[in-house]
Amino acid sequence: MLNASAENRALAFRALGSTLMNRAEFVKAEEAFDACLVVAAHLPPATWIKAHGEAPLIVAEQYKGFICAARGRLDEAIRHTRAAVERTEGMGHPITQAFARAIHAHVLMMRRDYEDCLELSEATSKLCAGPWVVFWSAHSQILEGVAAAYIQGSERSLERTENGLQNWIANDASFTFRPGRH
Repeated sequence: MLNASAENRALAFRALGSTLMNRAEFVKAEEAFDACLVVAAHLPPATWIKAHGEAPLIVAEQYKGFICAARGRLDEAIRHTRAAVERTEGMGHPITQAFARAIHAHVLMMRRDYEDCLELSEATSKLCAGPWVVFWSAHSQILEGVAAAYIQGSERSLERTENGLQNWIANDASFTFRPGRH
């Protein structure tokens, strides 16, 4: 059983970090994710998923990596996102695995590691073959196409990206930017 106080604090720090990250307040978001990592470090991710449908430790680790990449700390970024992916192995929770892999692939793309991004995105697309992981499937298709375009420069690569974007839109996935609200 989870420690309710630590559990609530970890969930709160994860939520705060995500909110701040989405507002592009990266320094404060990173601080919140660091706090989440400390509080949740001793709590097993599988227990979190059963109780809350997410593992704040994994989310904080992968988003910290994403922020590190956005702030130009690419080696640190890859360490964090790789650690998040490794934490998901053997969990038997495909959505969490796909989520962690997708963020890791995104960081690989930001590092211009196109071959590794393509390989991971293709593997993630296979993991997302079922109807229950459509968001991360579309995300992986987009990254597959972009990475392949950088590597191969073919029109077929751009079609893969377009297919991913169409799947993203068909499943009502979107990112909304509201100027002046961050």
